[in-house]
Amino acid sequence: MNKIEHSLKQIFEKEDIVLWYGGKEAVEMESEFNTVVLPEVNKIKVEHDEFRIKYLVLRKAPKEKFLLFFPYARPENEHNWLLDLCLANHVFTTDASAMYLQELGLDMAFKPLVSKHIAFFQAKDRRAALQRLTRPAEETPQRYAQKIIAATLGTPPEAEAMLLELLSEAAGGQEQPGFQDLEKYALLPPLWEALRRRFGYQQESPSILDVAKALFQTETSPLLERETPRLNNDALVFMKRWKDSASKKEAFEWFSRRFAEEWRVQDWVMDSPVQDLLDYDTYEAFDQHILRQIRDNLLSDQPDYKKMLVYINRRRFTYWAETYEAHYKALEHAILFLQDQDKLDLHFDDAPDAAQRYSKQLYQIDMRYRNFILSFQQAGEQGLLLELQEKIERLYTNRFLLRLGDRWQEALGNAAGLKRIGIRQQRQFWKEAVQPFLDRDNRIFVIISDALRYESGAELTDRLMQVSRFEASLEPMVAAAPTYTQLGMAALLPHEKLELKPDGVVWADGVSTQGTRNRDKILKQAAQGKAIAITAADFKKAASPSHTGRKWVAPYQVVYIYSNTIDKAGEQEEEKVFRRTEEEFEHIIELLTKIANINGNNVLITADHGYLYQYTPIAESDFSNVKVQGDIHKQDRRFVLGQGLSAEKGVTLSAAAELELDGNLEVAFSNSVNRMRQSGSGSRYVHGGLSLQECLVPLIHFKKTRNKADEIRGVDVELIKTVSRITTYQVVLSFYQTQPVGGKARPRTLRISFVAPSGKLISDAHQVVFGSTATEERLREQKLTFQFTQEAEQFQNQEVYLRMEDESGSRYQEYAFTMLIAFDKDFDEFDL
Repeated sequence: MNKIEHSLKQIFEKEDIVLWYGGKEAVEMESEFNTVVLPEVNKIKVEHDEFRIKYLVLRKAPKEKFLLFFPYARPENEHNWLLDLCLANHVFTTDASAMYLQELGLDMAFKPLVSKHIAFFQAKDRRAALQRLTRPAEETPQRYAQKIIAATLGTPPEAEAMLLELLSEAAGGQEQPGFQDLEKYALLPPLWEALRRRFGYQQESPSILDVAKALFQTETSPLLERETPRLNNDALVFMKRWKDSASKKEAFEWFSRRFAEEWRVQDWVMDSPVQDLLDYDTYEAFDQHILRQIRDNLLSDQPDYKKMLVYINRRRFTYWAETYEAHYKALEHAILFLQDQDKLDLHFDDAPDAAQRYSKQLYQIDMRYRNFILSFQQAGEQGLLLELQEKIERLYTNRFLLRLGDRWQEALGNAAGLKRIGIRQQRQFWKEAVQPFLDRDNRIFVIISDALRYESGAELTDRLMQVSRFEASLEPMVAAAPTYTQLGMAALLPHEKLELKPDGVVWADGVSTQGTRNRDKILKQAAQGKAIAITAADFKKAASPSHTGRKWVAPYQVVYIYSNTIDKAGEQEEEKVFRRTEEEFEHIIELLTKIANINGNNVLITADHGYLYQYTPIAESDFSNVKVQGDIHKQDRRFVLGQGLSAEKGVTLSAAAELELDGNLEVAFSNSVNRMRQSGSGSRYVHGGLSLQECLVPLIHFKKTRNKADEIRGVDVELIKTVSRITTYQVVLSFYQTQPVGGKARPRTLRISFVAPSGKLISDAHQVVFGSTATEERLREQKLTFQFTQEAEQFQNQEVYLRMEDESGSRYQEYAFTMLIAFDKDFDEFDL
């Protein structure tokens, strides 16, 4: 089948009568006409018998199909006796442009456009791409030229999509095959026209690089005095969508960094007030300047914590926020830490008062410090935060850690005082926490996380409460002293007596508690064989898949699961203790999920001991000079185990009996938070002593529930509506998060934009996470700036809607506004 026959067959799928004028090539075309095979189509050669033909096709056989061939050119209209047939039916032509028009289903009005860009149409795949975009009844030459550009670039036929593609090509100074194709097919003039109509771009010598410059200049022009934006408001909307495009972000960053260097943004931004920059994210230098200003405010004598938190909150969803996420988090944790420092009160009535105050409030300073250091490390420990880290370290060490340690030591007296502070003792864990489940014939899982200290347990509890149908509560528990792994692990096992051996190993009722195998024996003996001790890694294997896990756990009423992420880091990689703590949170949540999947409902989460930690290496002069004399069996930074021990000062001595331990050993505890000199061991992470951070461990009561009230829910968000009319192309609106994140109230992510009554987008769209934990209402307010596109003109004096959608695309809330923008521009026709 030749090309002509193929085209005619396609035409006859829609038409009944086709007229074919041979024109100057009448002889050749008549030959083609004679060879065409078209079943069910009457082929007739017209030889000046027009009236007969008209009678035949219109009256005699009106329901049949006809191909009428004229061996001459089409007459002028005034001399054409079959003009009515020509106008009412399809006129077939055989020049290249006409053939392409017929293939695309377009009329002859588009022939000049096709002829102008004929090189484009010479490839079948390009025509096929264009065919998919073609809507014959809706096309205009101007609109169709834009579709030819889109087919060339492989994009949707919107100016925005085409420009994004061309900008991506141009980024990096690489070859631009798409742009070169547009030039080859004479499509650059309609491209510049499309950009003029959409964005107002006009330039004597246009280029994609210059378009990019115009876009960046337009977005930042309000920051620069006497600078007029080169483009219209649609350019601002385009910039927002460009930043939101995951596939095009590399191009945006390339242009941003190029223009920042070319225009010396780093220099002029230094003179810009922070509040002027808060809503701009065109250049990375903006975030760097804002971060420096917040840091400097926190280092000053009169820091404004509330204002700095507002600044951080305003930057949370800007373009470079992800790049500097750790920096902003570090600053936020620093503010919370400094606020706690400003109201710090370390005056205690007695040891019970000190322990209660720490478990209810003071632990948060340790938590703030940990989170600050973690974010500081994640930020790469850059110089930008170094001075602030040094300030936090000084305050934490000198104003909190040392003073709290001294006051606690004074209130406690000696290790025996730990029994009198009114908090559950670790030695009673089995009898008071585990045994009641056995008495009720309920299965109980116990997760023991080595060195999960109390403040970390508090944060873990908060995180668990943010998981749907997870219920968790926290209480403090006093670890057995000295606070080291062997004793803490033994104290959590069923026992009547614990004996401290010279090598530091602890025996329970005559059985060694060292290692998982020995602990398993002790548990089985106490639970008539219905118990098991297992490492976290082995438990994950045993519990997977779930149906296998349910069979595996069936014989057991008690399952002790041991995890050693934090303490291992403290012993082997001190600088990573806080990073490993974060990982341990995830490990424990994974364990809880697996427990729930094998029908485990009741879980206790606790630790063997806590620890002291200082991120900055301990200076040699800061170690205690105390020297313990006697028969020393085991020595650590925080305690000494032996017989006949003595020291002049700096330690507290306790006999084993005073610690409710069997044996004739003695323990020398280093006072307060002091570290004893010892070669070959770490000094930043230590435990074994009597500090609150070492002695208080978390006891988390966890339960998987079926109660819908325990399902997580997003916080509520409301628009603070102060106006109901829109009178400018830019509008600033405030949104209020009605409650802080915490417990079962989790962050809510919303996509917020203005739409027409049909749902069509007429502004930029903001993806916003409402996740503030602030109790102060003002700090839970967010302001968003919306830019309207030119399309908003179509809805003058009509209602448009501010639409808030959740992550699934479901409508969360919607507010009506009346569009009353004073349009003072004569817009050309523009295409989406």
